[in-house]
Amino acid sequence: MKKKHLILAALLLSASASHASLIAHYDFSDGNLLDNETGNASYDLTQSTVKGDGITLNGDGFSANFDNSAGANYLIQDNFNTAAGSAYTVSMWFRSSNMAQGAQTGMFSTIGASQWQLEIGTTSKIGVRLSTNPGELNSDILPANDTWTHYAFVTNGVGISQLYVTKDGETLTLTDTDSSTFGLEDFRIGVNRGGNLTYDGDYANIAIYSTALDTAALQTVLNAGPAAIPEPSSAALLGLGGLALILRRRK
Repeated sequence: MKKKHLILAALLLSASASHASLIAHYDFSDGNLLDNETGNASYDLTQSTVKGDGITLNGDGFSANFDNSAGANYLIQDNFNTAAGSAYTVSMWFRSSNMAQGAQTGMFSTIGASQWQLEIGTTSKIGVRLSTNPGELNSDILPANDTWTHYAFVTNGVGISQLYVTKDGETLTLTDTDSSTFGLEDFRIGVNRGGNLTYDGDYANIAIYSTALDTAALQTVLNAGPAAIPEPSSAALLGLGGLALILRRRK
């Protein structure tokens, strides 16, 4: 097989595997803040306490704004049971006009047997704090206000977890690695695992995969941006068209 055909085949295989592993996707562009776009209704969300207009669709049509000035408003999923020792990936987009909202304020958390949360750390940087030691990943950065940023927490199920924090339009950035793996059981969006520190801001394209996505698949998800459905297969196929043109020019 010619070299260019091998490249195309490898990209197709990677894209197909990533697409197949997408088990939950919360995309607000249809106006529904609660449904799982993959069609598995058991993974639909519920809202905690509805006080005022705490969670609303933004004018951009694809993101949801969490405003907790009227009380605690966040989204809940109580049917996940991905135990520690399993591989998975959590991918999401977030921006806020006030990124520095206090230590341990969470944007995503799980409250099962192996708790962890994506939060503002005690060092005022974005991090993942786990319930046991060793168990802390730090980004060493706090993204700027009003900036869409992609967050990915990846665990391979055999002792390695990774945190990626990448500004929209930039190259995928691995910020930390920890020698632990933790489950994904009964998670919350927009709050810490204690349910009392909610992270106000805009949330978009929250996706969960049943595998540890590799860097190529994560880059494809990142390239899709906050307004696009996070299916690596679709985005990768678009990229294949461009690759085919490049290879054709090299003939």
